[in-house]
Amino acid sequence: MTHGKEVEFLVRYVYQLDPEETGADPKEDLKQLKKANPGVVAIPWGEEAGGIVPVDCVRALKRNGVDINHFETDPEEKRARPVTTHHNAQYCLLAEFHRWNIEDDLTVEGTAEDRKRDKPAPGQPHFGWYGLELISPANPNTAASHQEMCFVLGVLRQKYGDRMRVNDSCGLHVHVGMGPYAIPVDRLKRIAAFLYAADPLISVLHPPNLQDNEFCCSIRRHANVTWGMTAAAAAEEIAGSTGGGSGMPIDGVWDAESRTGRQPVPLRDAVRELLACETGHGIYRLLQYLDRGCNYNFNNYRVIPEPKGFVTIEFRQHEGTLDPARIEAWARLCVGLTEWAAFDMTEEQLGEVAVATETVERQQKGVDALRQSLLRQLLGLGGIR
Repeated sequence: MTHGKEVEFLVRYVYQLDPEETGADPKEDLKQLKKANPGVVAIPWGEEAGGIVPVDCVRALKRNGVDINHFETDPEEKRARPVTTHHNAQYCLLAEFHRWNIEDDLTVEGTAEDRKRDKPAPGQPHFGWYGLELISPANPNTAASHQEMCFVLGVLRQKYGDRMRVNDSCGLHVHVGMGPYAIPVDRLKRIAAFLYAADPLISVLHPPNLQDNEFCCSIRRHANVTWGMTAAAAAEEIAGSTGGGSGMPIDGVWDAESRTGRQPVPLRDAVRELLACETGHGIYRLLQYLDRGCNYNFNNYRVIPEPKGFVTIEFRQHEGTLDPARIEAWARLCVGLTEWAAFDMTEEQLGEVAVATETVERQQKGVDALRQSLLRQLLGLGGIR
């Protein structure tokens, strides 16, 4: 299986003062600003940071031989699309997302402490932090692909130093798929059932603030299947939706407001419905929560009759990091667990995962030791030692 990594981070920038107010020569003033702030992106007076900071990052990577797209305001227009076809998608060469990308990320921002510290004194330049997302090509799970991420981050860290960083608004997302092709439904529903069952266990690998927030909601707490949507109801809804089932959320009994006072269904019943799905779109509907992806995001399977674009499962829960070793470890685990669930997991093992997570949720004493024991088993299944 293939994977792609998305690393969110911040780069510090500084604005040039108004030349009319300072009386300085604009070109000389900007030159001195850059000299006084090495490694900080200098923004000329009257320009927007969005037109400078991402381009500066792309330029640095291109100079060092990284195959990266030019920065554009519409990321969907600059991503490479499949150019090869084969009657059996399993044997097609990967032809999508073969270059690196850098995009704006409005959800990544400096903290209140940053803004307080960066507030300029009278007559001094204004500093700020610009949120970006570094997107890797879709790669096989090999040492070479992980080494490439190490190199790319090394180039950026060498250029920006401590002026490039992460905070609590940043995340690390990993997309797992089969190149530009959809994961077959019989495999996709096994993955969905496993991740749904294992969610409370995998979540303890992450900080508490990422175990259930607006950008990576818990699939077990919020997905439609938790609140009673069945595979049959999802299929009926998709068939009757306008535009052939575009995948946009449908108001009604499954929206957030209508869940008040309702009880979640038993885990075994929810898993049974996921395994009964006959389409990727149906799995997406069962695991949907509003218009946001949950911590395990199946939203890329919402187009029928066949998914288009990048058809992956997105793991959204990891905290922001610029450490290549941590990025590699998490990516390998995401791919390993997905492959195991899709191809090797037995019905008995899925049942064991369900029992284990139910035990963790019920256990009041010794829960940490129990989690550690279960996690060791789970990580072993994913090929991580």
